Amino acid sequence: MCNIVGIYHTLPCCSSLTVSLRCSLLLSLLKVANYSSLDACLNLRWPSAESEILPRHVPKGYFVMQVLRRCPSNTSPLTLQHLKSVWKDVAGDLNVDESLLTDEDFLCCCGSSSPSVNAILGGVVSQEIVRAITGKGAPHGNWYYFNGLQCTTTVEWLPNSAISS
Repeated sequence: MCNIVGIYHTLPCCSSLTVSLRCSLLLSLLKVANYSSLDACLNLRWPSAESEILPRHVPKGYFVMQVLRRCPSNTSPLTLQHLKSVWKDVAGDLNVDESLLTDEDFLCCCGSSSPSVNAILGGVVSQEIVRAITGKGAPHGNWYYFNGLQCTTTVEWLPNSAISS
């Protein structure tokens, strides 16, 4: 009697036919997540082949992040007027409508960080690390957005990447 060690559990087997059937069954259960590169995610443009999602369906946190990437961290304070002026440039570069973000969307950037939000995001990150190490469970999307004002979360694949088997 021999054992085949799989990703999820050990399969005992008796013959080569059983081995091949169980191996093919095990391989059909495995899924591979194809993550896009960070550069591809951060440089989406609309319309394009990579961005199958319409801009209005993308979490607003993605666009706020694009604005914050353009703001120098040590030269100017994060005021609402400064963020709105940077947003006009970002919206033009991304080819999206400026009305996509409102003043309320930028207010989260002008205050201090919240310890409760940090705890939630830390828990989600640690859960994903445990999933990756153990190989149990399907991975979430490659972007996790938490809206602290509305206490909602969104998990997205940006650009769209399907989990292939």
